Amino acid sequence: MDNFVQAGDSLALTAPYTVVAGAAARVGKIFGVAVSDITSGAVGQFKTEGVFDIAKTTGAISVGDAVYWDNTNKYLTTTAAGNCEVGVCVRAALSGDATVRVKLNGRALTLKSVSSEQTGTGSAQNVAHGLGFVPSRVFVTYTDLTPATAGSVNVTYGSHTSTNVVVTVTLNKKFLVVAEY
Repeated sequence: MDNFVQAGDSLALTAPYTVVAGAAARVGKIFGVAVSDITSGAVGQFKTEGVFDIAKTTGAISVGDAVYWDNTNKYLTTTAAGNCEVGVCVRAALSGDATVRVKLNGRALTLKSVSSEQTGTGSAQNVAHGLGFVPSRVFVTYTDLTPATAGSVNVTYGSHTSTNVVVTVTLNKKFLVVAEY
């Protein structure tokens, strides 16, 4: 087989900020743990698979819980909203523990945001998504399907930005916006 390049559990990536050895970082849609100290903008090796002790937020995390990377605070959390799933807890962590033991999933990251319930105005509406990137996928789901209000619903998608999804939804129709990057 002539096209094999490498196993893929360790990748040479450009650090988005200075990362010390053993600390984690998100590089685009890739999550990894720095093998050595890497200065911002420099290329270094990141482990993308395996089991690691990684900084976490306060709060207990149980074995089997999905863990998400909070790229603003640079730690793991069990809060999915606005964060990327990076693996699963393999050793319980107490609220006061500084780290949690995690098996990294090694797959491309997906950021997902679900809005609070919105009410259609019949005009273009900006709905904040908090992803920090222009979403690659957006869809609207209806929340009020009672027979008296269901009826016909129209949705038009506008030009999304790194902060807002733009949609036009039929007047007075209740909906949620799901945005993914």
